[in-house]
Amino acid sequence: MLRAGVLALVLMGSIASHARAASPGEEGFRRLSGKQIRQAFVGRIFSDEVHYADRYLADGKIESESMGTKKTYSWRIDEDRLCISDSQSDVCYFVWAKSNAIRLLPDGPGIPGDGYIR
Repeated sequence: MLRAGVLALVLMGSIASHARAASPGEEGFRRLSGKQIRQAFVGRIFSDEVHYADRYLADGKIESESMGTKKTYSWRIDEDRLCISDSQSDVCYFVWAKSNAIRLLPDGPGIPGDGYIR
């Protein structure tokens, strides 16, 4: 089962992702390396600015609040991918950035999502 923040991200991004024809690179996004992902996320909040907010801690934990529910998940960097885990799933994403806008594209089956780092 996907964690609540990722699930909200997936649901919000699904319609927009199907409408997108251009690749993230063509839209001005740049793909981040593992080191750049760590720099972008550690100590910061990733959010859609409405439904969820995930704080990425340096120890590999995520403090998540989604639709009023607080949970803790874990994250790690694996071969230039951001991997997010809970007790039932592990999903890895390629991370693309344009200023503070972030696009997560799953490595394998899944739905991409968009959010902002602050």
